[in-house]
Amino acid sequence: PDREGLDLNRNFPADWRQEFQQLGAGPYPTSEPEVRAMVDFITQHPNIGAAVSFHTHSGVILRPCGTRSDKDMTPEDLWLFQQ
Repeated sequence: PDREGLDLNRNFPADWRQEFQQLGAGPYPTSEPEVRAMVDFITQHPNIGAAVSFHTHSGVILRPCGTRSDKDMTPEDLWLFQQ
């Protein structure tokens, strides 16, 4: 299949949407081996409670949940990000 435009960031299960709604998402969540390996590793290690994603293309640190506004965050989490 044509993989041009595939975006591994959009292939993770959280908030995954089909290609016609989100370009680059892939045919199904974790369809790509790199993403599947990361998801498998994290789910097999319950001691992992958080992760930091460095989005090098735009030079920003992504925070959860990037698809929601600050008012939807847990107040304590939002406070930490604002520090």
